[in-house]
Parts: sequence; C-alpha cells; structure tokens
Amino acid sequence: NVSQVLLANCSQMVVDGLTVQNVSVGISACYSDNCTVSNNSVLNCGDGVLVSMSSAFIVAENSLDSQESSVLVHHSQNVTVIDNLIAGSLGSYAGVEASGCERFLALNNTCLGEFEYGVVIHASLDSAAFNNTCIGNSIGMLLEEGFSPPTPDQGNLTAGGNLLSNCSIRIVIHSAGCTLRNNTMVGCGLMPHGLISELTAQLGEKLLEITPASLTRYDIALDGAEAVEIAVRM
Repeated sequence: NVSQVLLANCSQMVVDGLTVQNVSVGISACYSDNCTVSNNSVLNCGDGVLVSMSSAFIVAENSLDSQESSVLVHHSQNVTVIDNLIAGSLGSYAGVEASGCERFLALNNTCLGEFEYGVVIHASLDSAAFNNTCIGNSIGMLLEEGFSPPTPDQGNLTAGGNLLSNCSIRIVIHSAGCTLRNNTMVGCGLMPHGLISELTAQLGEKLLEITPASLTRYDIALDGAEAVEIAVRM
C-alpha cells in the first residue's frame, strides 16, 4: 500500500500493482509522457486517477472506487483509458471523464453504480468512447462541446459499440460533431440521444418507432435540428 502517487515531468514511467485509498486524488500525473498506470486498486478517493497536461498516456486494468471522477483526464493528448473496472456511489460524478483533450479514447471500461455520468467527453477533439459498459448510471454518456459556437479544437466525437444498461438517460449530446454507431441500450429511460426538450424528445421517440429495420435504431436523432431533418426525409 502507498499513501499517494504523483508523477510530475516524468517520462516512460510505469505505476503498477499498488493499492491507494482514502486520499483526495489517488494517482495523479502532470506534464508527463509515455507513462502507464495499470493493475492498481484505487479505493475511496476523491478522484481516482488524474492525468493533466500530459501525452501518450495509458490507464489500464485498474480497479477504481471514487467519490468524484474515477479517471479524470484534462488538457492532454493521446490518452487511452482501457479495461478498467470502475464503481461509483450516489454523488459520484463520472466513471471516465475527459475535458479539453485531443485524441482521447475510452475503451472497454465498465462503469457501475450511481455515477451522474458513466463516460463524459467534454470540449475535446478527435476523441471516442468504444465498447464501454455503463450500468446503473444516471446518464450513460455525455458528449458535448464546451463553447458555443464551438472552437476549432473541439468536435469529431464518436461513441460506438457501448452497452448502456438501467441508466435513467441513455446518451446526451450537446455537440453537432458527433457520431453514434451500434450502441445498445437495455432498460434505460425513454429519452433518445440528446433530445432533451419535451417536443424533440417526442419527435425522437416517433422516429425510433418508424425507423426502417435496415437502420440501427439508436444511430439516429442526435439533436433537435437533426431530428427535424430526419423526420422531413422520412
């Protein structure tokens, strides 16, 4: 066991096989590159793993139980968060959160429990969430631009192959530059992707009802404007 782990201005470091618990941030890294955080247990911390102002970073195969965000990535490039088992309790913010990043990837993570969000990608560019499992979260996923109108350093966000189960809301989108492909929703609330006003939600539900069988029913209706365009085309 260790009290806390901090990487600052580090390169090619590996943090592996540790147990960290009961601190504000379990493992944090800043201004570091080509590092790996793997196979650790980070328990009952504020934030579990924090990566900030870093690049070429991997967070893999950790067990995390945090009060805020279990994996939090800020203003970093080429960060991959993969194969982590993440548990949250009532009041926890997110299983995986990326903000202000470029080429961020959340892959094959499991986010269990009463997180406000399973996976959040905010104000980021060329970033994606693939094959994650979000169970029992208030909102399975949030993809959003941080500024309106969006700046050139955000957009092109993708969510594909994710399983969202027993979430109050499936996926919320506040971004025109998003792609959804082959996500599966089981036992979730009725609100379609990002259709967050009452009228557009009703329109979205109707679109889902009449979508031809040849289309993936959860790959349509990203926001109110696109929902109206789809309705007109149909």
